[in-house]
Amino acid sequence: MKQIYGRYFLGFSFLFVTCLVDAVEVAGKQLEIYGKLHLSANYHNDGQNTGNSISSNASRIGFKGEHITPTGPLVLWQLEQTIQLDETGGQYATRNSYLGFGGAYGEILLGHNDTPYKIVAGHWGLFSDLVPDRLALLGASMLDDVKMNDRGENAALYRHGWHGWEVQVMYSAGNPTAQTSGKADDNAMAMRSYALMYKRDGLYLGIGYEDWDGMAVTNINTMNIDRAKLSGLRLAGYNWFGKLQFGFVYEKTEAADRVNFPHWVKQVYGLSLLYRFNNDYELAMHGLETTSYHNSTATGARLYGIGLFYNMDKQAQLYLAWAQTLNETNALYKVADGGHGDIVNPAQPGADPYVVSVGMIYQF
Repeated sequence: MKQIYGRYFLGFSFLFVTCLVDAVEVAGKQLEIYGKLHLSANYHNDGQNTGNSISSNASRIGFKGEHITPTGPLVLWQLEQTIQLDETGGQYATRNSYLGFGGAYGEILLGHNDTPYKIVAGHWGLFSDLVPDRLALLGASMLDDVKMNDRGENAALYRHGWHGWEVQVMYSAGNPTAQTSGKADDNAMAMRSYALMYKRDGLYLGIGYEDWDGMAVTNINTMNIDRAKLSGLRLAGYNWFGKLQFGFVYEKTEAADRVNFPHWVKQVYGLSLLYRFNNDYELAMHGLETTSYHNSTATGARLYGIGLFYNMDKQAQLYLAWAQTLNETNALYKVADGGHGDIVNPAQPGADPYVVSVGMIYQF
C-alpha cells in the first residue's frame, strides 16, 4: 500500500505542475481560446494482474468564434483537438470542429461534431472521461467498444433551443473513422441522428434515436470488420431534489443482420445519484447493466462507479474515483472505456476489471 500511495503522490505532483495554464481571450466573441486539461494517476486490475498508469483523459484545446455580418446571419466556427499531456501525439481538429451560421431559427453547422444521440446521455453522465465512464457499456458492444458514441463525420447538424427545449438533427454523408479526404463521401456508411431535450429548473429529460446504413463493426462469425446496419434508441433524465440529484438512462440497440451482429442487439439500464454537500464537495455514483445480447447466454455485464469531487473553484477540480465492471461468464466488457485515456481490458471472459483513480481537471 505504501508503494501505491507513493505513486499517487508523484501523480498529483505531476498534475499540479502540468495544469498551470491561463485562459486567453484574443478578440472577444470573434476569437476565444479554451481548453480542458485532465490528468489522473490510476491503479488498475484486469482480473488477474495489477498495474499503475498516468493518463491524459480527453484533454483538449479549442478555438471558436462568432462573426456578425452587417445584413446576414451570425457566422459560427470552431476548431478543437485532443492533446496528449501524458505522451506525444495528437492531430488537428480531432474533436468538434465546424463552420456554420445561426439566427433566430437555430444554427446549421457543417463539419465533425458530437451526435444528438450521444448528447442525450452526455447531459446525464456524471463521470465523462473518468474511470467509471458510462461508455464502457452504453453505445458499445463487448467486441466493438463505443461505436454508437462516435462523432458524426462529414456531417450537417441543425440545432435550435427555446424556453428550455432543444432539438438537434444530424446527417452524416459518410462516417468511417478513417475517412480518406479528397474522395467523395461513402454514402453506404451514412448516419442520421435525432434528439429532443428539455432542461430547466433542475429537470432534464432527453430522447434520442440514431441509425447507420453501414457502421464498421466486428462480424461475430468471422471476427472481421464488416459493415452493419445499426440503430439505437436512448432515453435519459435527472431531477434535483434539494441537494440530491437522481437520474436514469435507458438504451436499446438493434442490428438488421442478427446472424452476424447479434452482439449489438441488447439493452442497457442505468441509475445515478449525485449529492452536493456544498459548493466545494460532491459525491457521485452510478450503476449500469447491459443485458445478454441476442441469442446468447451469460454475455451481460454491470458497471459500478463512485467518485468524490473537490471543487477548488469554478475552473479547477480534484477527485478520487473507483469503477468496476462485473462481467458474466462469457462477457468481455472493459472498464475506464470511453473518454478515459487508459482503458482496462478484462484478462479473459468473465473477468471483473477495476480501477482506482486520483485526478485533477482544469478548464479555461
